[in-house]
Amino acid sequence: MTAPFPHRPDIDGLRALAILPVMLFHLGVAGFGGGFVGVDIFFVISGYLITAIIHREMVEGRFSFPAFFERRVRRIVPALILVLIVSAVAASVLLLPYDLIEFGRSLAASALGLVNIRFLEGFGYFAGPSLTKPLLHIWSLSLEEQFYLVFPLLLWLLLRYAKGGVRFGLGILALASFGLGMWVVGGWPKGAFYLPVFRAWEFLVGALLALGALPALEGKTQRDWVGGVGLVLILGSVFLLDDLTPFPGWRALVPVVGAGLILHAGAGGGIGVVGRCRGAPWFSLA
Repeated sequence: MTAPFPHRPDIDGLRALAILPVMLFHLGVAGFGGGFVGVDIFFVISGYLITAIIHREMVEGRFSFPAFFERRVRRIVPALILVLIVSAVAASVLLLPYDLIEFGRSLAASALGLVNIRFLEGFGYFAGPSLTKPLLHIWSLSLEEQFYLVFPLLLWLLLRYAKGGVRFGLGILALASFGLGMWVVGGWPKGAFYLPVFRAWEFLVGALLALGALPALEGKTQRDWVGGVGLVLILGSVFLLDDLTPFPGWRALVPVVGAGLILHAGAGGGIGVVGRCRGAPWFSLA
């Protein structure tokens, strides 16, 4: 039995801060042109949480690959199946025959956790026709599943054969992923957006924070300042970026660093700047 991860109100607040901009972006609300960065925030949170959990289990000798994947399946698959069924019913009523064929291909790819690969063949995330694809939002879940397939083994190998260099090894991989993404975003934007090799650094930022890559913050004032800077970075990306911005590339650093700062600020205890925002009516909607 896995011990539950300690409740973190700041992470709840950060999740809400990720969800709201994405929703408002897809609804076309003015001023939220960069709301798509909510996905990047989720990648950082995911990397942080999964690393904190499995690293503890590995160090204590309790980690099991089958148990890990069983937990992932139980957490992800039921909700995914429900979404796919509802989407299929709606698509059968609303889509034209050609669009229905395309939907069927995306449906199969979504069920296999490969829909991000499928979308490489079509329009980019921000292209007009993509806005009518009911399963477009599943791409990030597929990418996350692909990360989960590889990362536990990677962390296990580092702990076994390079125990003193785990953070160094993950840091090198994060820099390599970020560098590759920077290199391809201009010539192959869809690949930079959809493929895990170019997005892995966002998860790894969260992983490094979970492993204590930054020194602990002392005192509420220091934590609030760091969390406040993170909040400003995220809001700046939401309000200043748009669907014409080359992304991810270096611009993804802004929301990713912002999310990382908020997570780091909350690691010292308390509910943090973002955690305190959860009581606001506009925030609690998420």
